[in-house]
Amino acid sequence: MSSLVSFNILSKKANILDVEVQIVHPDEHHINDSPNFALQIILELYENMQLGYIYNAKWSSYPFDKEKAIQLLHPDYKKEMDELLEKMRWKKIPITEDEYNQLEKEGVFEYNGQKLSSRGMENGQYYVSLETEYDEFCKEADKHIEKVEVLQVKNFPHWFDRVETWLEYGVISWGFEDNVYDKHQNEPNPTYFLRITINPESTFLLHHVQEKCYWESAAYNFLYYTKNFIETKKPVYHTLAYDSDIIPPTDDILENWWTGLSENWKKVIQANYYIQKNNIFPSIKHNFDGMITFNQFQHIYSKDLLGQLLETPLSLEDLRNISKMKMLYAGGFGLTDLTPIHILKGLKVLELEANPLQNVDVIGELLNLEKLTLIIYESNKPKQNLHNLTKMRDLSFDPSSQEELEAIIKMPNLRTFYTLLTFELDASIFDGLNNLKKIVGCSPSIKEGSQEILENLRKKGVEVHWDIEEM
Repeated sequence: MSSLVSFNILSKKANILDVEVQIVHPDEHHINDSPNFALQIILELYENMQLGYIYNAKWSSYPFDKEKAIQLLHPDYKKEMDELLEKMRWKKIPITEDEYNQLEKEGVFEYNGQKLSSRGMENGQYYVSLETEYDEFCKEADKHIEKVEVLQVKNFPHWFDRVETWLEYGVISWGFEDNVYDKHQNEPNPTYFLRITINPESTFLLHHVQEKCYWESAAYNFLYYTKNFIETKKPVYHTLAYDSDIIPPTDDILENWWTGLSENWKKVIQANYYIQKNNIFPSIKHNFDGMITFNQFQHIYSKDLLGQLLETPLSLEDLRNISKMKMLYAGGFGLTDLTPIHILKGLKVLELEANPLQNVDVIGELLNLEKLTLIIYESNKPKQNLHNLTKMRDLSFDPSSQEELEAIIKMPNLRTFYTLLTFELDASIFDGLNNLKKIVGCSPSIKEGSQEILENLRKKGVEVHWDIEEM
């Protein structure tokens, strides 16, 4: 089995273990933060030491040799450690040659009614291995692991699943040209840092663990394969998956900002913080991009969760993380004034559809924006000044005048443009936008010569859908 991650033991103090987890396989995307994964780390190190898999190579290194490794395994803990290891791996049962041949003939992967993970011969003895006891192992993990915390996240998720890559290439995950992969292949692997707190009565689990042990692993989250087990312990996050170089405001400013928010704005912030702490970007895009956020949040989670989140106090660390968010999905929250987002200087993605907005002046200050949805659906719209948003790639907005529409002239990277105009379209406005891929819109009329301009854009490969509709 190919390695998915690598583990590096950073520190061990009493019943607390800090581990750096690095993703080393392109198909692995998740932050594994369950107690069963934490217990696997501890037991896998025990197994490597027990079997003498102590190598100093590219895929592993240890601060001791094989002889010292055996000395670190306390004999008083062997029985319980081996029982846990057997539940994590599989129970190997010796069988006769006749039994083995019968299993081969029937082509079944069961033995005495129990599912098998493998069968074969080792050292002249035929055997079967029972399937991993996923439910039982997860129960043991819940008993022995008190808490799992995610302390920090770096370069996560993979470069091709990051917000920036989607904004630059318009693609999520697979589907890039080889030259794009080649350009990014030397970028650092995604890494996250776990703090594992052991139940004080289970500290025997850490007796063999030494700092600076490093090895690659195929460990995965057993919750995908449990049948009846329901996890009750939730991980604790101390960081967003998408950090930025933005320096947070002072703590006093953050506290005053949060205290002064309306209930609707607190719902927006809490919902986004929850979404971004618990999902990788491709899932966020799939579930919330282009959707009415409020309705979608209640549909995916529950109608009660937002109320529960409002009752959950945010720490200063939470507020610092929030101030560095790159995405804000805020469709359908009944917002009227966007002034509160002045503090979110690092925003790259902002969705505001279906809000009765009356003041959107602050958007002009969000100079890092690359994707904006600002469809208001109101007859009396506020002034929309987007002239400073020169990094914009994907824009949906309904300007009230030609002056507001002309903001796109200063957006050389503009790739997709969706709009609803209440005035005549002068298509010459698209002439200098050489990166356009798609235009969708409507207007009550179109200026003479504009149809020809749109047709020329189609000939250049731009997807154009423009309707003439009387308002």
